[in-house]
Amino acid sequence: VTEDLPPLQIVKNGQLHDGLAYNQVKRIVESANLTAKWMVAPWSRAYQMAVTEPNVLLFSVVRTPHREDKFIWIGQLYLMEIALVSLKSKQINVSTLEQAKSLLVGAKRNDVVFDFLEQDGFRADNNIVVVRDTTDTFKMLFKGRVDLVPASKMVIEAYCKNSNCSLQDFTFNIPLPNMVQDFYLVASKGTDPKVIEA
Repeated sequence: VTEDLPPLQIVKNGQLHDGLAYNQVKRIVESANLTAKWMVAPWSRAYQMAVTEPNVLLFSVVRTPHREDKFIWIGQLYLMEIALVSLKSKQINVSTLEQAKSLLVGAKRNDVVFDFLEQDGFRADNNIVVVRDTTDTFKMLFKGRVDLVPASKMVIEAYCKNSNCSLQDFTFNIPLPNMVQDFYLVASKGTDPKVIEA
């Protein structure tokens, strides 16, 4: 199970179609001679399935100390640097998280950036707007409903392939060095040990 997160996982017509991480996971599943039912869901639901149900493989999950004991960590898929970004046209001039607390940040619930922001004093009822997926964060940004969103250059470029934008439309306001995202394939607790071994 996964979410739509280009360029890592690309969904077309509700089905996984392509993506850097998806292609790796597909090769892993095939080389392990496993039969898989592929499912796309909003991140919060996908994450919850992997936390509560056995025999679920979830990708792409950022590895953090907080998540370490929630899953069986199978393998690294990708590494990505994240920043809080705004639209250049909005001329938002912030360079620290403290300054950003006066603005609205779009973030996915159960996402590592959401958790990081909450630990830093941001709140969903105040300065975090909870969204369903990464595409929705960009939609909210372009509609002016949020001021900042977490993103990487690669994610922005993938989003802009299907939208009327380019990397030059964005300002990288606040690099998040603690948020270098180390994406993994994980298995839920209670997954058949033979599946993990394979």
